[in-house]
Amino acid sequence: MAEVTATLVVQFRNEAAGVLQAEIDSRPAGYNNGRTSFVPGDSPAFLMFKSTNVEILSEEVSAGTLATLAPGLLSVTDFLQFANADEASLSKPFHSGASYKWLGNNLGTPTIVGDTKVRLAAKGVGILKITYNSAFLARRFAGLPTILNGETEYSVIAVITGEAS
Repeated sequence: MAEVTATLVVQFRNEAAGVLQAEIDSRPAGYNNGRTSFVPGDSPAFLMFKSTNVEILSEEVSAGTLATLAPGLLSVTDFLQFANADEASLSKPFHSGASYKWLGNNLGTPTIVGDTKVRLAAKGVGILKITYNSAFLARRFAGLPTILNGETEYSVIAVITGEAS
């Protein structure tokens, strides 16, 4: 049997004002048990991350449907680079539980501002390893056939549209 990979498309109405991300659930103990490649007929799950000011307006797929799964928290580790800067961005929206350590130069205690910004008291050059929890919503593709319009290998798209307030 040939493998296919699920594809996601995420649209932003106002990128500067909010965060909306989607990714295949690759967690070893997650909804896909660590799998990131799928065969026709599988029901892959994905995680959505959004800032607190983003409201999801619609969720559309090119084939099948989306089923809602239980939300949760994902532990995220980022390596933030400060290159003569006093601000950097987290890869996912912050929810809780930040811990950090400097790798090399110690630029002081970082402060998390809003959903994704990390600020320092002064500009400097350093790498910050920061671990935190990000809240996610989860969805699963459902009703995908083994043959789609005569094709045994195919892709599907999920388009998540949100609005930042």
